[in-house]
Amino acid sequence: EFNLDAGLKQVETEFYVDPVFHLPALLIEANNQPGLFYKVMYAIWQEDLLVVNANLLVWRGRTRLILYLLGPNGNLIPDYLGQKIAESIRRRLLGQVF
Repeated sequence: EFNLDAGLKQVETEFYVDPVFHLPALLIEANNQPGLFYKVMYAIWQEDLLVVNANLLVWRGRTRLILYLLGPNGNLIPDYLGQKIAESIRRRLLGQVF
């Protein structure tokens, strides 16, 4: 069991536009922890984003998620807004309250 509202330890987020798919992407990397994927999806849901594809890599106790996103109305996310979203999701995952 895990607490969905409990913060994670050491979370890194980065926003970029994927050069192959030409879609906004969010890279999330953290230590393996119970409920990590659920907590990430909960944070994405709170931002009202649509995940169109997700890649999951687990290696040496670390998990890396690459999420290809669209905005609330299926729109592309501009870079300046994507950076703010990445920081907001990082704070949510760390358990910092807004």
